[in-house]
Amino acid sequence: MSKRLLALALVLLAAFALAACGSDTIVGKWKDNILGVTITEFTQDGRVIIEVPSTSQKLEGTYKIENDKLTTRSDKTKRTYTFVIEGDQLKLTDKSGKISTYTRQ
Repeated sequence: MSKRLLALALVLLAAFALAACGSDTIVGKWKDNILGVTITEFTQDGRVIIEVPSTSQKLEGTYKIENDKLTTRSDKTKRTYTFVIEGDQLKLTDKSGKISTYTRQ
């Protein structure tokens, strides 16, 4: 189950990276609106950190934004999303059309 949460967190991180906050930047911390248990942080230097505070688990990787595409990488995983930021909400859409939403912390 913890690996599934980390995978979900990585997807959420990608979403956060694509959808910036009111300051039009993805940099900062985002909480997923699906399970409400993961915090994704996008750093200024291109790193993404996904944490599940209740389990002390942490996943780190990198992110890159090109136009409206967010790509996250962690070890052997690479995911690309289309993103949009509306106020303090980040919306990530994967290639199947599934939308994940995050709130800026």
